[in-house]
Amino acid sequence: MKNLVVLGSILVVFLGYSQERDKTTFRLIDRIAEDLKKSINERDFSFIQEHLSANYQYQNIKGTMASNILRQVVDQYPKVDSILVISKLLNNESEIYTIAIYAINGIENKRIILDENQKILSADIAEIALRGHDTNYSNEHDDNSLYEFSFKLSQTQHMVVGASINGVDASFIIDSGFGGYLMLNSEYFQLHETSSGESALGVNGQLSDNGLSIVNEFKWGKITKNQFEVDISPLDHLGKAMGIEKFGGLIGAGFYIDKVIAVDYNKKKFIIGHSSDQLITKFQIKDTIRLSISMVYHVPVINCYLLQKKYRLGIDLGAQSNMLSEKLQNNVETHLLNKRIEQLQGADGRVKQVTKGQVTGIEISSQKYTMDFVFGNLFGGNHEVTLIDGLLGHPFLSSQPIIIDFVQQQLILFK
Repeated sequence: MKNLVVLGSILVVFLGYSQERDKTTFRLIDRIAEDLKKSINERDFSFIQEHLSANYQYQNIKGTMASNILRQVVDQYPKVDSILVISKLLNNESEIYTIAIYAINGIENKRIILDENQKILSADIAEIALRGHDTNYSNEHDDNSLYEFSFKLSQTQHMVVGASINGVDASFIIDSGFGGYLMLNSEYFQLHETSSGESALGVNGQLSDNGLSIVNEFKWGKITKNQFEVDISPLDHLGKAMGIEKFGGLIGAGFYIDKVIAVDYNKKKFIIGHSSDQLITKFQIKDTIRLSISMVYHVPVINCYLLQKKYRLGIDLGAQSNMLSEKLQNNVETHLLNKRIEQLQGADGRVKQVTKGQVTGIEISSQKYTMDFVFGNLFGGNHEVTLIDGLLGHPFLSSQPIIIDFVQQQLILFK
């Protein structure tokens, strides 16, 4: 019996709320995001003002002064192209959303906290007024730049790269299942916790003892990012399971959610660029297959077919195995070979037995694949994440070089 380690996706989702309330709340946060965009672009505070809680506060400032700070932000913030809701958390009675704000100076991930009445209790976009718009990430990625990284494979087939936090070198895995910039290993780095975080729900387990901290400097190849908030959690158990020494944590989708990435397992290359044509030229590839993707939070999703049924599978750079919801095992039983029981270790270090088998005849665009899949209880069965039927991880990603174009929302396969 083999051991598997499936980290991704460490999607942050609600725990314990009713399905109907979650759907209503998610529609509301979409409206809040749209009204925030209107307030900024039209310099009209009234759009977002109606969503403020009577107890709205900025840090220790409450009441009229706090809302006035937000009003200043609305007047000063650069023009916004779009605002995308990328994750959700639950902390007691508060609902915490991470939003990605796409402005002319780049992208920023910010948090909005709603109270029990779904009114805005706090919004950290107010930090803009005090410290200026964070342009580090945008400035380091000009329109013609390619950022190329060599990676090694861990014993669990995760992509391992080197980077540093505040001058301390460490090994990180690239995990697009995590929607933020970084989740750092609090057992490796000595970081001051600025506030307690919330539990993050993974494929098979829940990360606890999470917190937030401020990083002075992060260096990853030619990419440098300064003075930004990161998630922290004790992750030594993951590093040991993957056989990674000096394990620093996860590099998440925040670094490329507004760009284009290429992954080539044969050459062990991970590349961040600005257009798919730019990366196709880099690889000198003429024949490609292009598929449309949709986004569930920060996870790109494609349609796959088996026995004329459609399945929505998320692409996860941090998943050791392909995965399907255990509810679908009976649906694919006639195309399931070499079925066996293996052990799956989740983000929380716990191990459970799961069924694994080779699924034949999966159609992705015009190509058919035969790949191993693990059948498990995706994200604790949380209904928000059942917007997808499973994940495509290393077995799919390593079968050919791929490009994920988050800008044009395309997956490009090399023939």
